[in-house]
Amino acid sequence: MTSLTNVIDLDAARRESAFPDGINVPFEGEVYNLPGELPADVFDPFLTPEFDLSGLLVTLFKDDDEEKELGDRVVALLLDRPMLPAEIIGALYAALELLFGAEQWATFKAARPSIPDIARLVSGLFRLYGVSLGEAFASVGSVANAGPTSKQTSPLGIPASTPDASGDAQAPATGSSESAG
Repeated sequence: MTSLTNVIDLDAARRESAFPDGINVPFEGEVYNLPGELPADVFDPFLTPEFDLSGLLVTLFKDDDEEKELGDRVVALLLDRPMLPAEIIGALYAALELLFGAEQWATFKAARPSIPDIARLVSGLFRLYGVSLGEAFASVGSVANAGPTSKQTSPLGIPASTPDASGDAQAPATGSSESAG
């Protein structure tokens, strides 16, 4: 039997998301409707061994290149991987196709969006979905091994309660304000 204590209702959580009806993207007379929540598979094109995102990041930011400016590091990376710009565009388009769906993506792409259009789209999606690269590519292992997250029960720096003496029993703080008014 299913009880409320052993259910993770993803449908209810999705209905309560910031964009339960999706995200509308008007462009060139069409309105494209994207999912209200970022699908997990959108980042797959960047995570393939062929694209090697982690290898790119390591190459750009490895410690032995501390004296090189970022621009110099990018040039060196492009000399090592001259097809990288095409690989990035390919991965980006594949990710956007996963997000839009094949039919909407074909229509969107046929409208020939400019590079600034794509940049505005991606920037807006990151802002609306609330995802940063750090969140998107967070280590699954570190999250899986972490303990449960606790809620803050009082403003920073102010203890929720102070025991009168060591060992005194206390009710746990709930985070609600009983004296509000």
